Amino acid sequence: MKPVEVIKGQGLVARRGNGQEIERLRVAAYCRVSTDSEDQLSSYKSQVQHYMEFIKSKSEWEDKIKSITFNNQKLIKEVVDEIDGVFLPVYPSEANMMAIDLSGAGISPKDMSNYLLKRKIFTREGEYTSNLFGDNYLRISYSIPEEQIKVFCEEFPKAVEALRK
Repeated sequence: MKPVEVIKGQGLVARRGNGQEIERLRVAAYCRVSTDSEDQLSSYKSQVQHYMEFIKSKSEWEDKIKSITFNNQKLIKEVVDEIDGVFLPVYPSEANMMAIDLSGAGISPKDMSNYLLKRKIFTREGEYTSNLFGDNYLRISYSIPEEQIKVFCEEFPKAVEALRK
């Protein structure tokens, strides 16, 4: 197993310009890849870069993150709800990814993931989280920039059409 890279966080107390101390929550960014393929390795680098830039650019961002992630879930739901044979088993999600059930469309999550990856959209098949139902669903992160979710929302219906059996 390769070593884990830890990106050190800041302390729990921050001082505002007026000298007032406020408590901050520690957060962690989790970046990973599943294989040594070039696409996966560049995905990891992109994940780390995104989180480092995001963390450095935001002094107070918890409310903004909640707003972005809720809106991203809503965008995904709107697209999924328009497509026959696919649905969200859980909405809204409290995790950092949403599951999209593809079984009604006759689409393999692995095929969908590979199709989207060719369009630079990173998703995961459900098999690594559930032996029982994993072959039914695709996982998509909604804790990414809205622009990337919009690309997913544009490409996902095209992918369903292309892969539908």
